Amino acid sequence: MLALKFTPLSLILVLLSSTANVFSRPSSRGLKPNSISLSHKTKQPRTAAESNMLAKFRRLAVMHKYGGPMTPMSASLMIYSQNDDEGYFAPVKLGTPGKSYDVILDTGSADLWVAGQACTSAACAQLTKFNPKESDSFRDLKLPFQVSYADSNVAGDLGADTLAVGRFTIQNQTFGVASNFPNAMNDPNFATVEKPASGILGLAWKAFATSNTTPFWEYLVESKQWDMPVMSLHLARSSGNSKQNTEPGGTFTLGAYDTTLYTGDIHFNNLTVTENPKKWTLPLAHILAQGKPVSTGSETTIPAVIDSGTTYVYGPSSTIESIYNTISGSKPDPETDGYWLYPCDTRVAIEISFADGVKWPINATDFMADKDDSSTYCRGAFAAMPTGAEDPWIFGAAFMKNVYTVLRFSPPSVGFATLSEKALAGSG
Repeated sequence: MLALKFTPLSLILVLLSSTANVFSRPSSRGLKPNSISLSHKTKQPRTAAESNMLAKFRRLAVMHKYGGPMTPMSASLMIYSQNDDEGYFAPVKLGTPGKSYDVILDTGSADLWVAGQACTSAACAQLTKFNPKESDSFRDLKLPFQVSYADSNVAGDLGADTLAVGRFTIQNQTFGVASNFPNAMNDPNFATVEKPASGILGLAWKAFATSNTTPFWEYLVESKQWDMPVMSLHLARSSGNSKQNTEPGGTFTLGAYDTTLYTGDIHFNNLTVTENPKKWTLPLAHILAQGKPVSTGSETTIPAVIDSGTTYVYGPSSTIESIYNTISGSKPDPETDGYWLYPCDTRVAIEISFADGVKWPINATDFMADKDDSSTYCRGAFAAMPTGAEDPWIFGAAFMKNVYTVLRFSPPSVGFATLSEKALAGSG
């Protein structure tokens, strides 16, 4: 997914209401936000071989997560490297008394799990681990827990305990206590998550939870503890200062919008599945690359998952090829299957539209996934999913860093807005 230090996200409550698919900016009069800043690992220097390995493993992880056929690869890396804006973290508290754990925010999964005290593998050595004996309120549910990531499984037992996220507290929240926490590809240098993250906080829907439990955010909505049935995300771009271990990584808002982080209206699109949804999946309609229209792979719209736990953007191989065909000098990456290379001095312009037709540009910096100082070519952040993948398009942080994202419970939908100057000032 290197030692990191974490500062929390922001949880801001605002009293707002609207039902339209385009939300005008609400008044901020009288707001008293409870803000905690989010940090992430800065971009670290790495060799070309290390960059190749990381790109391979990122694609392998997405293929496994979204049901694509698994093709053996020669090398792989961790899912969450905590580099290049790959890991966005928030603190939660578990147990009585509450103990803090940093967890990766993942809109592409629905389970909460943390490393447990019983985990003695090298991958767990530096993590803050949950010890059930230290909590007066822990209940062992005596049920197994397992989540698969690429070539490794995180496994353990299900428990229930008090969970606190910001100012919100949930009693008897079910979560996984991981005792089997292998290094990725059995390589001692890479783990599923690394310090300071102790686990993952899934922000998708209950129907997608392997534990078959209600995610904390759905419980808070259904128990009417939020002013609005929404979660909002601003993912900041790394400054590229490799001398820093961490830097501000954005803002996570529960039950409201942070009106200081966007301008104009919030444009909502309903999910492709609104009855018992699993993921934050939107109807992708149009792609423009270098000013030229590119087919999305469908004559109408095609499903696209919004996933903060994925670094890049993944789509059908034919469409990915068409995108790079608009970039003069681009070519398939011979070292990493599914990726493409393009001349580093080319400024790539990509615009994405969902069903409502609003265009969202992707910063050329976010399109550049890796740059090898010894080469004039860069690896692009759009890569190919294998044919037959359950979800043909995955839009990760490379896209989300360019918009203010709002995840709405009812009606089930995702909204995007233009980032404000304040939000852009927090990005590199």
